Amino acid sequence: MDLTAHYCPLRRDLEENSWSLTNRLSLQTSRLLKLIGRDHGAFVEMKDLCDETRTLVAESHRELRHHRSGHGC
Repeated sequence: MDLTAHYCPLRRDLEENSWSLTNRLSLQTSRLLKLIGRDHGAFVEMKDLCDETRTLVAESHRELRHHRSGHGC
């Protein structure tokens, strides 16, 4: 996190949320890969969770980009 973000609590929160969601997606993807060829039902459920999380990551990145452009930080 750069010094500008340190002084903008909203940007910091948006960055931390984005990081948390990205970490969650990484963990879910690892679980998804372990399910390949083992349990089709569980695989489909985990794939759906990955898709939902990927959507949240993209939305989080858009919010951060919008904040940074509008706020200048």
